[in-house]
Order: sequence, then C-alpha cells, then structure tokens
Amino acid sequence: MGPRTMQSTLDQRAGALIGRESERAALLELVERDMPLVAFVHGIAGVGKSMLLQAAVVDARARGTLVVALDGRAFEPTERGFLSSLGGALNTPLATVVDVTGALASDARVLLTIDTHEQLRLLDAWLRQSFVPALPHNVRLLVAGRDTPTAWQRDLGGLLRTIRLDNLSDEAARTLLRRAGVDSAIAARVAQVARGHPLSLQLAAGALVERPGLPAEDAVLGPMVEELARLYIDGLDPMTRRAFDAASVVRRTTLTLLEPRAQCSRHPTRPVTASTAGPRGPACAPSCAPPGGPTSGATPPTCSTSSRTRSSAMRSSRAAQTSSRSNPPAPVITQP
Repeated sequence: MGPRTMQSTLDQRAGALIGRESERAALLELVERDMPLVAFVHGIAGVGKSMLLQAAVVDARARGTLVVALDGRAFEPTERGFLSSLGGALNTPLATVVDVTGALASDARVLLTIDTHEQLRLLDAWLRQSFVPALPHNVRLLVAGRDTPTAWQRDLGGLLRTIRLDNLSDEAARTLLRRAGVDSAIAARVAQVARGHPLSLQLAAGALVERPGLPAEDAVLGPMVEELARLYIDGLDPMTRRAFDAASVVRRTTLTLLEPRAQCSRHPTRPVTASTAGPRGPACAPSCAPPGGPTSGATPPTCSTSSRTRSSAMRSSRAAQTSSRSNPPAPVITQP
C-alpha cells in the first residue's frame, strides 16, 4: 500500500458533500443500473456542479468502478485535444473514436466524467453525434456544465438523465457554514445574504476568517460580489462580453447615481451592488459601520440620510439638470 496523499483527504471532503443527497443517489444509477447511459448536471456558476461530480466519483470508486475524469478547461475544444486528453488519462494514444471503443471496452463498468462542459461548446456536436455513439456498452458518461443540455435531450431522449442544481436549502447552508467554523448566530445571517449559493457560502466563510473585526455582512459582501462578478464575466462569450462592457459605461453622472456612494462615505470600503438597486439606482447594503468595526455596545449607523438632506439633494439635482440643457456645468454634488 502506497503512502497516503492529499487525494484521500480531498475524497473525504467530496464524500461529505452537504445538501446533495438526492442528486448523488440519482448519479449512482450510472454505476448500479443499466439506465441511464448518460447523465448531465447543469446549473449556474458556483452552484456546486464540480463538487457533485467529485462526490459521484468517490461513490463510484467505492463500488469498484473505474473512473476516468476529464476537465474541459484542461484541453483545447477540438476532437484532437479531447482524444489526446482522454488518451493521457488512459495511458493509451487515441487518434479516433474507434480507438476509444477499443481502449474502454471490457466487462467491468467504467464511468467517464467531463467537467466544465461550457468550455467545450465548439466540440458539443461531435461529442453527441460521434463520441457518445462509439462508447462501448460498459461505459457510462457523466457531464457537468452551465448550459441546459437541450441538444443532448433531443438526441438521447430517455437514455439521458438531466439534473439541474439549484441553491442549497437554508438548513444545508447553515450546516455548511457551521462546519466551516462559523458561529451559529452569524451563520444564520450569512446564509440569508448568500441565499444558499454554495460558492458564496464558501467565500463568506473564508472572508469571516480573514476579516474578524467587521460585522458579518460587511466582511462577506465585498469578497462575494468581487469573485462572483469575475466568475460570471469570465464565462461570457466574446460578443456578450463586449455588449456587457458597453452597457456598463455610465454616459452621464448624476446625483441620483452618486447619492448611495455619498451615503456610505463613512465606510468607503462598503460595496455598492446592483443586487440592492432600486428605481433610483444602486443602493448600499443595509448598514454602514466604521472601517475599524462597530464600537462596543454601539448600534452600527445606518446608510440613511434625513428627509431634509434628501430633499435638498433632489432640488439641487433638478436645478443642475435644468441648467445643463443650455450650459452644461461640471457635476454638482450635494453631500448628505
């Protein structure tokens, strides 16, 4: 028996996946039953598709199944790139799908997994129409990606099992945070902010460790928004990304746009997020605390201004907009 490696610890972590019991049971059918031949897990970024695949791999190996795991990020989305990556996993050179049939055929069940399928959109038709039909009878295929597998459903029909992953339940979210070392009272508040999104929960748990002096909401919102925005933007195709960038440019800076930021000037690191946007533009999160955290026994100040200040700001805004029709001045900003 070889030395113990980190992989065994990673397998234990994957096996302890929280809140996905029914999905794991469904994927076990690939190992224990004749049907389905293919399973496709899909859902938004960060919802836990890769973790579910890892748990399915652990479950399959525990039952003696040979698992061959591929990741769409690890090779170019071409037939040659795919066959080269699969051949590397099998320690066998593969040039055609006929070679795949010969390399995988046996009397034992084999589970082939493909993660991050959204990176293989250019290869999708070849996978469905050439690769899958060439797989030997003992092989089952498990795919995970962000896109709804409409074309796979059309081509495979009842031979395909689709599993859409949604956010975790409130109880599962709180359990995940408590297992990460978050206090129960804080876990309940953070779970409400993350809304059960698995990656958000993990980011929140890490942020609470890194920023212990801040209130829970202040500690987690910044890292969550930053990482999730990067994750979603990186997943856009070039044309959509260009449209997104163009739509993100502010053509005219107004007081109503800047007012939420001015309200949070006491806490300049607090993010202004689109998720809390109202009809007048984005708003800051519910409360603002001093950069060093709240004082002992004090209630964190809110991000609201007096009605008098708001009225003054709106009057100045209307006056500035009226004046700008004839002689556009520099922006006038009224401090709350």
